[in-house]
Amino acid sequence: MKKNIIYTAAMAMLTVACSNEDDTFLSGFENNGVGNTKMITETITATSGDDATRAAIAADAKFSWSAGDQIAVHVSDGKYYTTETLADGGNNTADFTVAMPEGQLRDAFAVYPASIVAESAANYGQSGKALDITLPGSYAIDEVSGTTTPCPMIADNTGDSWTFKQICGMLRLIVKNIPTSATYLKIDFNGKKVQGAFSLASTVTAGTSTIATSATSGDDDIITITGLTGASRNYNVNLPLPTGSYTDVTITAYNSSDLLLLTITRPLKISGNYTASRAKGLKVAAVLPAFSVSASKKVAFSPGNLQYKDNAEQYKWRFAPHQYDCTTSWNTSKWVDHFNWGTWTGDTPNPILVTSDESQCIWRSGDFKKESLLEDESQRCYDWYTLSSGEWSYLFDTRASGSIVNGTENARYTMASINTDGTKVTGIILFPDGVAIAASEATEWGAINEATEWATKCTSAQWTALAAKGCTFLPATGERWGVSTSISKVNKKVNYWSSTIHGAYQAFCVYFTTPSDFYSSLSNNRTYGYSVRLVRSV
Repeated sequence: MKKNIIYTAAMAMLTVACSNEDDTFLSGFENNGVGNTKMITETITATSGDDATRAAIAADAKFSWSAGDQIAVHVSDGKYYTTETLADGGNNTADFTVAMPEGQLRDAFAVYPASIVAESAANYGQSGKALDITLPGSYAIDEVSGTTTPCPMIADNTGDSWTFKQICGMLRLIVKNIPTSATYLKIDFNGKKVQGAFSLASTVTAGTSTIATSATSGDDDIITITGLTGASRNYNVNLPLPTGSYTDVTITAYNSSDLLLLTITRPLKISGNYTASRAKGLKVAAVLPAFSVSASKKVAFSPGNLQYKDNAEQYKWRFAPHQYDCTTSWNTSKWVDHFNWGTWTGDTPNPILVTSDESQCIWRSGDFKKESLLEDESQRCYDWYTLSSGEWSYLFDTRASGSIVNGTENARYTMASINTDGTKVTGIILFPDGVAIAASEATEWGAINEATEWATKCTSAQWTALAAKGCTFLPATGERWGVSTSISKVNKKVNYWSSTIHGAYQAFCVYFTTPSDFYSSLSNNRTYGYSVRLVRSV
């Protein structure tokens, strides 16, 4: 025989207490196919106390139940029973219904959410017994984004009082600028165990029982957030954390092929550590790397230089496979990347143009509108464009929001060489806004924000780590000139077009060939074949 119990929960900002108004069996309810069905009603009213979280949290830290919530109710037969899913949410009150064997009563406590109670939890919560729970290592984004939070709580059954109180702290991460191609995030808590099996030793008491962080093993310091979509690139992510002290959090974005896209580390508190406790929550903004190109505009760079192949059947454009890649010959039946000015833009671009006539080098559009022809499908949803002369200059010379690199504040760029499998590639490393990069992250650091040859040196592994922090590399791709199909000065000369015209024959570009010959904005003849690096607004 089974009976149904309805728990009516009333929510407030802080603790929630349950007063037992009627423990008598009520008659007159239908059988509902579960034998002699009887009903017990528990009315839960709001009181004040420490911060207790619910399934939904508003911006002002007020909590309420959400549709789909479930509670695990421990009863006198030594087992727990899960309530039916809540049909409606967003209110201070909610009715939870649970079916359990005839003659049994609720016992030590109820747990929210029901899913965290270990499958082997029979007899836990009884006198002298501990409670085993499991904190998830993975959440779908709709479980923890916006106002949703599965923060663990216990409702302790002592006499006529039943009070829900949380057993974790809560962290709200505001994550912005997530790449469109990202499908999941990994959030690393710097060696603190935040997921897996935990135990609440007896006596389990709401308001005092907590689970604490401990030394990590394997990946139990990482929480994975799945189900990201292209519709939103900014998320509020609400995560329960075991009580304890935390320092940094690292957020890494991956695509569907498990390819690391971007990663960033943020301190959880500007001064000192964040201590997660039942009465505390913390809101941390984590903006994935971007570059300021004006006082009001930020951009992300394409994964590599723009390239074109004339005999491709469908996808004639692509971004170079690596940031340091460039072509060394002009054969348009293969991938090429040294374009005359303006020949990659508009509805009728002419990227294979070879001419000494400047009037043929026409800017047709400010944006790269051939998204459907990009080889990488994940990049087709963006409006890519070429930086103006003023934006290039701001990026190199004016930006006051750069990284902290090797102790140097507001680091914007450095001249660098990267050793890629025994081959040295030279160019410029651009540092994103607001990222910390340690001295150890390059073999040898050269001057920052100065053009001094290729003094900064990176191994391939070190460059991979820098790229993961959002750094951009502009390889020294050399140049092609006029009607010539030969490419010269590879690894010796940096040339990147801007979208800005200069007079009847010239356009502005980024230009570097020697330490005394560096210009973030220099005009050159439009018939030169220079590289193109596109950006998108964030």
